[in-house]
Amino acid sequence: GKRKETQRIGRFGLGFNSVYNLTDLPSILSDETALFLDPHVRHLQSLGASTQRPGIKLRLSKVKVLDKFRDQFLPYHGIIDCDLEHGSSFNGTLIRIPFRTPGSASSSDISQIIVDEGMRETLCKQFRSEAFQWLLFLRNVREI
Repeated sequence: GKRKETQRIGRFGLGFNSVYNLTDLPSILSDETALFLDPHVRHLQSLGASTQRPGIKLRLSKVKVLDKFRDQFLPYHGIIDCDLEHGSSFNGTLIRIPFRTPGSASSSDISQIIVDEGMRETLCKQFRSEAFQWLLFLRNVREI
């Protein structure tokens, strides 16, 4: 199958779903939209997430995200000219994968993998050295 064909892209989000090995709350920021995925529906229920729709979409132009959701948006702010302070859209896509901690692993129904400091360093080093292969299918990648 496609596993050995590094030139082929995934289908139906299966590749992206691999992030759930390391996190329980990934998010994607693109243009003027942020998408937060919460498959356990533990963090976003008060904002409308449900078991049928375990995520929320926020329009950056409608919410002052650094004021209202500072912990979730501050890691994006300032990366590759991402300016969330002034409510402007971001010309690109950023993906955040907050690594699973011992506390979140103990209550995760998805995975009990804990990403400690050593594993984090190994993963980041591996990503930096292999990113050109992982992102091969993306036509508009300008910076990693």
